[in-house]
Amino acid sequence: MTLTGLMQDRALTMGSLVDHVARNHRGREVAGRDAAGKLVRSSWGEVAARARRVAAALSGLGLEPGDRVATLAWNRIPHLELYFGVTAAGLVLHTVNPRLYPEQLVYILNHGGAKVLCVDPDLLGIVEGIADQLDWIETIVVLCARAELPESGLPDLVHYEQWLTAALPLAAWPDLDERSAAILCYTSGTTGNPKGVLYSHRSTLLHAMSACSADSMAMAARDNALLVTPLFHVNAWGVPFAAAMAGAKLVLPGSQLDPASILSLLDSERITFSLGVPTVWLGFAAHHDALPAAERPRACAATGFHGRCGHTAIADRLV
Repeated sequence: MTLTGLMQDRALTMGSLVDHVARNHRGREVAGRDAAGKLVRSSWGEVAARARRVAAALSGLGLEPGDRVATLAWNRIPHLELYFGVTAAGLVLHTVNPRLYPEQLVYILNHGGAKVLCVDPDLLGIVEGIADQLDWIETIVVLCARAELPESGLPDLVHYEQWLTAALPLAAWPDLDERSAAILCYTSGTTGNPKGVLYSHRSTLLHAMSACSADSMAMAARDNALLVTPLFHVNAWGVPFAAAMAGAKLVLPGSQLDPASILSLLDSERITFSLGVPTVWLGFAAHHDALPAAERPRACAATGFHGRCGHTAIADRLV
């Protein structure tokens, strides 16, 4: 006879993570630049609440567990809400890189089979150029309010803010198998067509736990994290989930990834932890070194960062 241990017997699902952050870190700030470049402030509690509306709104479109929802979007708060609302609902979040060639976007979207495409307003032009080649997309949701929607020839566009307002928040997350698919990402720059990689709920939460450990990213509740790594790039290295798990403040830079904009956020949001590819930080370092000498120590002191030569803001927590 097998004796089963039932201590903390709960599946590792995205719904459990959303419930955790809403229960334990609901007041912790989440901030992000919108399509106009304005810094918008929210909280983990608000993100969790709106994730429930995302799930209900997608159910209203007839989507069922396992269906894919594609995103073509920058690091902004609506994209973060989709990260949690889509996955916790049992649907599969399919992030798509807007920097790819149109033919690659068409292949990835058709191969992934998403029925819904959520797109930032400043990326709508990309969709307009390929919409007639997309085999499975039934609904296009533009991640803005009706008044912010750019002119478009695409019919029946759904406005994100009104769409969420009309949806009653999902009362309870579905009971999911933790090994079921949660996120679908595609490779790029490889031989042949891009390859799809499916992440399970279980693997995603285990990765987040690892990111919170001392010998990994050491993400903690005291951190203010600036997420430069794109949400469409391998789950932004798992930071959205680790930040929710730890209760860290999360700052999303939107499409403004130039060195001056990054330095501004490091300063104003008192960032203690950030991630980005080497190209980003090399450009940032060059920009910071070019600042007047009197401004460089001020910027470093304001953020709590230290750097080489005492001035350049390259820190031991810039990853």
